[in-house]
Amino acid sequence: MFKAPVLASVIDSLAPAPVLFIGPVDHDAALRAHSAPGAERRSIAFEQLTPEFLALLQPSVVISPLFDPDIDPSDVAERLAALGYRGRYCAVTKSVPKPEVIRREIRRIAPDLDFDVIMLDEAPPALH
Repeated sequence: MFKAPVLASVIDSLAPAPVLFIGPVDHDAALRAHSAPGAERRSIAFEQLTPEFLALLQPSVVISPLFDPDIDPSDVAERLAALGYRGRYCAVTKSVPKPEVIRREIRRIAPDLDFDVIMLDEAPPALH
């Protein structure tokens, strides 16, 4: 499980490869502020996640909300796996009591994805 400040280093280490946000990601502005300069950041609706789009963008990481009434991480994971994506997929939330349960479920659904839950309950580090 990653805390919000760690997300910056995860995205930085993958830059300048694109970062794909699916759905309404809470704290999207904070996540974008921490991504590496030059990294392309795209936000799409779940329905826009097509084989053509994924092949064109080739994201280094896919990020979606953990809790959203319109999309579920298991649906995102299934779609990514069906499209042949084998990269990093993270679901973000403010908090969740047992993230390991979610990790196990998503890894069962899509074992080839590098999945994790990112907790956004900590403020990002101050920039000087």
